[in-house]
Amino acid sequence: MAKGQTYHVVPREDGKWALQTAKKAKRAMKIFVKKTEAVARGKALAQPVGKLVVYKKDDSVQNEYAFKPAPKKAAPKKAAAKKKPAAKKKPAAKKKPAAKKKTAAKKPAAKKKPAAKKPAAKKKPAAKKPAAKKPAAKKPAAKKPAAKKPAAKKTAAKKK
Repeated sequence: MAKGQTYHVVPREDGKWALQTAKKAKRAMKIFVKKTEAVARGKALAQPVGKLVVYKKDDSVQNEYAFKPAPKKAAPKKAAAKKKPAAKKKPAAKKKPAAKKKTAAKKPAAKKKPAAKKPAAKKKPAAKKPAAKKPAAKKPAAKKPAAKKPAAKKTAAKKK
């Protein structure tokens, strides 16, 4: 398809519909029984850049469809703001030789400033999961001691 091609859906004398590149073309590209089929095929050919003109049976224009390419999306502004010019490299300074290489002490790492902390929101304590119960080993049933009678009665009987 050439860029900006115009297609026409025109009626024929036999009641069918023709899809052609010019309204008065001698030869149709394709002949369709139904007008809707011809329009669908014409739209497919006219996209992404082109035009489709649909005619009525009386040769007047029913619809015109103009197709244009989708506009390109611009890059987000935030991405452009993040770009910084490349920093120029400074020439390497001459290093002074250490008096004794074996005893040269390492410089401590530079300390970072602590970032300002926001007050932490109170968190709900995490629900504890119940511990998996292990099947208990069967122990021999221990005999329960017999219920003791109140000791007060015994002591009272001895005193008498």
